[in-house]
Amino acid sequence: MIYSLPVVRDGKAIGVRGILIDNTERERALSELKLSRERLELALLSANEAIWDWNIKTGELTHNGVWFDLLGYERNELENHFRAWESIVHPEDRPEFEDAINNHLKGRTEKFQIEHRIKTKDGEWKTFLTHGKVVERDVNNQPRRAIGTHVDITEEKRMEEILIESEKRALLGRLAGGVANELKNIMTSIEAYPDLIERYIENNSEIEEYLARIREAGSIGKNIVSDLIHLSHEQQPDLFEIDLNSILFDYIRSNSFRILREENPAVQIEFFPERGLPLIKGDQARLTKCIENLIKNSVDAIDIEGDVRVSLGISEDGKYVVLEVFDDGRSIPAEDVHHLFEPFYRGRSPRTGSGLRLALVKSTVEDHDGYVKAERKKDGNCFLAFFPVPENR
Repeated sequence: MIYSLPVVRDGKAIGVRGILIDNTERERALSELKLSRERLELALLSANEAIWDWNIKTGELTHNGVWFDLLGYERNELENHFRAWESIVHPEDRPEFEDAINNHLKGRTEKFQIEHRIKTKDGEWKTFLTHGKVVERDVNNQPRRAIGTHVDITEEKRMEEILIESEKRALLGRLAGGVANELKNIMTSIEAYPDLIERYIENNSEIEEYLARIREAGSIGKNIVSDLIHLSHEQQPDLFEIDLNSILFDYIRSNSFRILREENPAVQIEFFPERGLPLIKGDQARLTKCIENLIKNSVDAIDIEGDVRVSLGISEDGKYVVLEVFDDGRSIPAEDVHHLFEPFYRGRSPRTGSGLRLALVKSTVEDHDGYVKAERKKDGNCFLAFFPVPENR
């Protein structure tokens, strides 16, 4: 860098006086600083970690670029203010979020740490682990500035939930299998003894009615035992190439469906098959039961009269055949949606007391390497089962 001034004598410039400063080290330091910042940004991005700096007095909140990358926003799309962060926190997490921060600002905790969900630009929810600490206070010991980090732990939470669900299913499977085996012999006796008793009675209508009730109870118990064995995964599905349309048509023609319609005359059940549906690898008996359980679940959710729509289709990416059952019955509470397929789950609404029915649906679909989900709609509720299309098709 050069600083120079002219040398003037008698009004005439006779020379130049200057200072030459070697800025090589300074430029090198600035270059290294910029490089370090870029490396830090890359390291934070690869670790899914963002840095924040909060001016508590003014509310101004600044983040590094990682924060915007993780949420899918441009820098100018989120206000640099604490209220912008607060506005995208999941409503269910907001009370705990506010308590953690307020307790720290009041000096009750050395630092704060909170796990909460944040809404991304595309409407999805990501889970973040946020750490923070007040680093500056004013003369009255009031908090002035805090800094901290956000760590994206969405994938870790998903894997944790999968592990917990897997452990629960394994435990439930062992329990269900054990109970089913114990009950199997008992139910066989209950079914057999009415026939033996009938040999020793003659034209006793009252006793015959009692025996009919015993047979009916035995049949119900046998079905429960069968469901428990199914849930325990002791019996693997018999997989053959199959058209889900044909399974649906077989159920429509079944005696079980006829009885369902007779018992619920005010419920309109409509079917929408799909032409040219790819074949899937499936167990006919278990897929039929899966369709039956989903339809019965929707019918039971309708108090007096309503509609149930059953449709088949293909996912947008072409990788799954999709079975969809929609009903306009009692709405599913938002907090219960993720628990509907758990055995014997009891939520706030009578709608969520499904016993084993939806758990069996989930078990069947997963045994076919697919997955299930439930969705709340403006005009009702939707249950979807996704069955993979073989890759060689």
